[in-house]
Amino acid sequence: QLATAVSRTRWSVERLAIPVVGTAVLLAVGGGVLGAVYGSTVGDGTQAGRLALAALAYWPAVMVLAGVAVALFGWLPRATVAVSWTLLVAMWFVMIVGDALHVPDWLLDVLPFSATPRQPAEAFSWLPLVVMTVVAAALMTAGLTRFARRDIQA
Repeated sequence: QLATAVSRTRWSVERLAIPVVGTAVLLAVGGGVLGAVYGSTVGDGTQAGRLALAALAYWPAVMVLAGVAVALFGWLPRATVAVSWTLLVAMWFVMIVGDALHVPDWLLDVLPFSATPRQPAEAFSWLPLVVMTVVAAALMTAGLTRFARRDIQA
């Protein structure tokens, strides 16, 4: 496909649409199902929509991880898979056992999933979601711009 009249940017944006849209759909459906199950146990039919929206609060955090992968794809194509998975595993490890290992709070607070407001238990805050969305957009833009300008290596 890259040898046809499709630009590299268009080609990569079309591929990027799958995780961007797919993640939002899966988060909304998963949150809706959890809300429906919870709503059926407490007798409140509004929980499905409420928890579907709450689950969507995690979309910017997922997009930051996607942005890191896209930036790596543009700048370090050979290392993209290994570095992306290593960062993901390291992030989850720090989040799960960070308190036990006495990881500094500033490190925990900078992780995307830690910055997401825990809905519906916490008060909703737009600031971390907007910041993460801007960071994700910047990472994706940097990766897409670099991919459009670099040579393809076999």
